Amino acid sequence: MEHRASTGHALYCHADFTDAVLGSSNRDLRRRATLVLRHLAAHGRTGITKATKGKANRGWRRTPLGGRGGSQYYAWWVPHHAPPVEHFAAPEGSIFVRAMRHHDDHSSLDPSRLDDYYTLNVADLENEIDHPAPWTPEQDSFALSDRPIRVLIGHPGAGKTEALWRAVDLRGGDNVLYITWSRRLTELATEHFATFAPANTEVETWAMADLLSTIVEPPVAGSFESQRERFLADTARRPAATLGPWTKDPESLFAEIRAHLVGAALPDQPTQLESSDRTRLRGPSYRQRRSRKLGGQATRAVLDVVDALASNPVELYFPDLLHAARAARELLRTRRWPPSLIPPDRIVLDEVQDLTPVEALVPALLANIATRDGVRPRFLCAGDEGQTVRPTDFEWGWFKDMLASRVGRPESISLTTNLRSPRRIGLLINRVASLYGRVPKSVRPRGVAGARISDVINDTIIHCEADAGADSIAETLEALAARPGTALIRLSRAAAENAPVPSREALLSPAQAKGREFQIVCILDPGRWLDEIAAGSTGKDRKLALLRKRTAIDRFRVSVSRATETLVFLDLDSAAAATTRDFLREFDPLPMTSDDLLFLLRAPSSEPEELVRACIDDARASIDTDPKRAWRLVQQAVRRLGDPGRAEGVSDDALRREAHCARARIALGIVGSEADVGLAVGELMIEAKESAKEAGSDKSADVLRALVKWQRSSDSNKPKSLLDLAGSIEAAAPLEPWLASTLQRLRGDWARDLSRGIDSPDTAEAICRSLLTAAGTLGLHEMSAPGQIATLRERAIEVLLNAGRFEPASNLLSLLEQRPPKLEARVLIGLGRFGEAASLLEEVGELAMALDAYRRVPDLDAAIRIAKRTGTDIEALEWLEELRDLMARRPTKLRLQLNESETSWLKKTLSLLE
Repeated sequence: MEHRASTGHALYCHADFTDAVLGSSNRDLRRRATLVLRHLAAHGRTGITKATKGKANRGWRRTPLGGRGGSQYYAWWVPHHAPPVEHFAAPEGSIFVRAMRHHDDHSSLDPSRLDDYYTLNVADLENEIDHPAPWTPEQDSFALSDRPIRVLIGHPGAGKTEALWRAVDLRGGDNVLYITWSRRLTELATEHFATFAPANTEVETWAMADLLSTIVEPPVAGSFESQRERFLADTARRPAATLGPWTKDPESLFAEIRAHLVGAALPDQPTQLESSDRTRLRGPSYRQRRSRKLGGQATRAVLDVVDALASNPVELYFPDLLHAARAARELLRTRRWPPSLIPPDRIVLDEVQDLTPVEALVPALLANIATRDGVRPRFLCAGDEGQTVRPTDFEWGWFKDMLASRVGRPESISLTTNLRSPRRIGLLINRVASLYGRVPKSVRPRGVAGARISDVINDTIIHCEADAGADSIAETLEALAARPGTALIRLSRAAAENAPVPSREALLSPAQAKGREFQIVCILDPGRWLDEIAAGSTGKDRKLALLRKRTAIDRFRVSVSRATETLVFLDLDSAAAATTRDFLREFDPLPMTSDDLLFLLRAPSSEPEELVRACIDDARASIDTDPKRAWRLVQQAVRRLGDPGRAEGVSDDALRREAHCARARIALGIVGSEADVGLAVGELMIEAKESAKEAGSDKSADVLRALVKWQRSSDSNKPKSLLDLAGSIEAAAPLEPWLASTLQRLRGDWARDLSRGIDSPDTAEAICRSLLTAAGTLGLHEMSAPGQIATLRERAIEVLLNAGRFEPASNLLSLLEQRPPKLEARVLIGLGRFGEAASLLEEVGELAMALDAYRRVPDLDAAIRIAKRTGTDIEALEWLEELRDLMARRPTKLRLQLNESETSWLKKTLSLLE
């Protein structure tokens, strides 16, 4: 298999590092070192990055490698342009890995000479003698399997995504369509495949919402949080009699409607759908599915609430699901592959638990449509049924049934090792998973048995019971919220209401925290949550209570698994704190008061560089779920850079560039969302362009400049603007992954602009002359295929002919290698070249059209000949023929030989023909 010529970031490794790693007897450390090198090669950074102490070591980064006692050893590395190696003549984006050092060793590190480093390419990193493979046997089993349809089930931190990536990396020659829920993971996947996918493999990565937009235009939609808040506000105005058993838990009502009434409404099962809008289940269908789990009263209340809320509840509260339903209907209607997507040999679906059935149906239909010569693309997916904090109520059962009926029967493989979490936090996640024993098996998620723990990194668990003084609590929460790399998670809305007002905006829900990693995670009011989980479930609402309990455990498990170093349990209620103490007893947590925790947080332990990096990492992770937070954090990162010449400023040029680059990414990520950061779309685009320029990426800035111009263009000027944009993209190739991901999201808009332009007589010629040749640069695969270009040009010629624009139509006709005779004849007729048109039509057997063209010449002999062949009435033509012959025999001086009366009679006779 042919590897790519170079990694995403040129990787230079010093022999001191290699010798130290290979000399270690700790296999886990050696494997983690390989993983760190792979991350640096693809992304130019690692998930956990620490600063160093002392001015002498400014610029060096440290990444934990583990050891017998946890984070005992660190890899010391530095990016190009950072102070230790800024004098090295190396390619842009290079990474230098210098040494492995004990975690207490902060002595001055000499960068050595450039000649002392050797380069590492992909083939080197795949050499298991020098770089032990970081994969578990289960990950390898999945990646190496030949089964065409595979499902990967795993815990948080089990390495599901890495196993999916590995499966792509191991097979060359494929076109791969990679789909995931979050744009952040899309960007990471783009970076990874640009380095590790085989040279003859093309991979396109798509976030689900962007993928849907390539099929149908999206409805106007805000964030998931804003949709839920709108629903909760509207239900709060409804009487308790309408809400029924959902009165005290409207969040669960929202989740039920989203996951089951709307999310399970599949367009390819029309008899199950409400006839009025076809985006939700019919009442009888919904009751049949859910009454056993919820009870009759709860299911009736769901239908009553939906009928009472709005005339278009799906569009108002669940526009993302409406988008999916419309996309699925379009695929079912056309059975046509979307022009903006790569025709795949393999479809890879990550984070599948974040999809409702109607969303999951779209990739399944795409797999069906992509079938070529009876062979469907391979289909790989991964997920965790216990991480459904976004209301999908995902179950492997219905998903596997969907695959079996529409794609093929899948093979299932489970990952049972937690590779991400420190040991005690990993064991605590297992402890949370044991809480599922409090609900019946029919309600529990599958595949969440306790995970094996990889002992790699030290961790800290703190139990903090808030002091009685409200000021102390408020200051502690404020300090936590302000600390980069920290997540303050509220398990319920009630926990947010119990928190002091100033800190509420900083609180994250489990759904917002999911898929992200934080050095410090603080869970607010865990004792009350544990009390609710432990409470009995009896009475007429028992079924509903058991489902709420299952969801509560899901949220708790996701929240706990977000921490990479420190996990804080902060109880605001002293009575509930006893429950938390009991739950944590076997983990020997550090007991603290809120004053103790505040003192710890305020300790000046972080260098400016570390704070900037933490802000950048947190901002990147927040863009999908909380764009406002992401913008606030990236603005903080840029402000914290300060004056590079001052002690409190950041002199590390590589980090300064990274901060500005992150600002450009976040600004682009906010475009199209409803997040209000005080800037209009045009202003955000300009911010992105200027930030890219500050980051030293002039080519990316040029692309963004052209993108702004395109967005601001009128419809008539779109073709020229798109052509300019295509030129900028081609000049900037290869694009930086963050920019490529942003532009990819616009392909649906570009394809629609081109389609509308082709159908407009004012722009059809310009588009077909210039833009279709640039469609490949814009990533419009189907439009850029030679056969499709010809088809679209023919369509444009039809548009121009119907509008009477014959010269432009003739110009486009000259671009066709093979000209459809009828179309060419229509162009010739429009230009008045009737004889050429008639000959062409007669030659291809279009006799009726040829007859009409001959008569327009007029060519009576040819017309009579064709008319006789077609059986057309030729009496008038024969009379004309006789008249022609008679006129040919007229006397040469006829007018002189006729008198006035005879001339008048002749004129009158000829006027009868008018």
